Parts: sequence; structure tokens; C-alpha cells
Amino acid sequence: MQQNPSVNKRVLFLDMLRGLAVLNMVLYHLLYDMVYIFGVSVSWFSISKCFVWEQWICFTFILIAGVSFRLSRKPWKNGLKLFGCGMILTIVTVLVIPEELILFGILHFLGCAILITWVLWPLLKKIPVVLGFIGSLLLFIFIRHITAGWIGIHGLWVYGMPAWPYERDYLFWAGFPSPAFMSSDYFPVLPWIFLFLTGCFGGVLWFRQSEKVNAVGENRIYKALDRSLGTVGRKSLWIYMLHQPVLYGTLLILQKMGLING
Repeated sequence: MQQNPSVNKRVLFLDMLRGLAVLNMVLYHLLYDMVYIFGVSVSWFSISKCFVWEQWICFTFILIAGVSFRLSRKPWKNGLKLFGCGMILTIVTVLVIPEELILFGILHFLGCAILITWVLWPLLKKIPVVLGFIGSLLLFIFIRHITAGWIGIHGLWVYGMPAWPYERDYLFWAGFPSPAFMSSDYFPVLPWIFLFLTGCFGGVLWFRQSEKVNAVGENRIYKALDRSLGTVGRKSLWIYMLHQPVLYGTLLILQKMGLING
């Protein structure tokens, strides 16, 4: 796949947006570790109070991954790599911090989403792009709460899912967690695959539209952002894999030194 300069600019824009999401993720996890693992009091931070912030980070990663799917020459290879990295995190959390066990987190999901989309793409690409974008977004909204046992739109129409899928311990990856299931990071195939597909179809629309206009102008600000946020975005997988051990280790040292107290 040959890329002209305008395509390269759009890819760099994705890198910068991904880099911004990475920095937000690191800050969020730093505060999470301080409050929920080391017992530091931060009055304004809690999972419920910062729900929108946490969701913005997740949505950004998944949508960008969907947009980037069409830019990959070997998506199956990227899918396997991401899923493999997710399994490494599972093993590490089992051995080191089982109370923060990750069974099917964002990396597991992204790996599966890429592989599923790669397999189905010969069929998916036959769907009109606008219909695919709108349909994927509506399906995501409609089944957003399937892990909680219901689908629909709160306040309009809600359908309670049958109990039997949630009684199987082996269907957690699909979006049917059993009552005993626990994962500190949980992104099952349903409903998140439809947000990923929203990014896939939305990316096609964006690339088509931006062919008609200048994608991103190159100026000093743009170049500075590319060297900073863009670089972070291009190293996002390494940062994701290493940031928690670094944060946890740093906080543990500070606790041993008496600089933070739970």
C-alpha cells in the first residue's frame, strides 16, 4: 500500500491523538495505583468520579485501532502480537499482583478484534461505508451494557438477557461474565467489537473526505507535536506494557522511604 504525503500526515495525526491518550492513561493509572493499591487519599479521584475520563481513554484507543486497521499491511500479525502481549500481562498479574488480575483486557480485545475483522473483512467491505459506520455505532450503543445482563437504551427500551450465557465460566471473553468473574481490565468482544468497526468504517469516510482538503498543515506547532505526542503514540505498545511495573515499583520505593503513606 503506497501512501502519498497527505496520507502520511493523517497517520501522524493518529499517532499524536494516540500519544495524548497514552499520557492520559499513564496519569489515570498512576492515580488508580496510588488510591486503590497504596491507599493514598486523593479526594477528587475515584473510579466513579473519573468514569468519563477513563471511558474517553478507552474509546480513543479502540477507535484509533479501528481506523488504523485499514493502514496495516499484515493485520493478522498485529492482532497476534497484541493478543500475545495481553497474555503476558495476564501471566504477570497472576504471578505478581493477583488482586489486580487481567484476564481479558484492552490488549486481548484489540488482538481479537483485529483478527476477527481480518477474517470477516471480505464480507464487511461489501457493506456501504456510511451504513457500516452508522450500523456499527448503533449496535455498540444498543448492546453497550450486555456484560451487565441487558441490552437496549436505558429509559426507552431494555431487554434482559437470558441467564444461561452468564452461567458459563468460559464465555467471559465474549461478553458474558459469570458472577465469579474478576478482571481489573475487562474489554470483551461484545460490545466493543462494534466500536472497533465504527472506527474501521469511520476511518474510510475520514480518509475519503480528507483527500479533498489538506489533511494536516505542516508548521512548527505540528512538527513539535509530532516529535512529542507523535513519538509517544508510536511507542504506545511498549509504554502500555511497561508503565504499570514502573509506576508500581516507583510507588513501592516511595512507600518504603516513607514519602507516601496509605
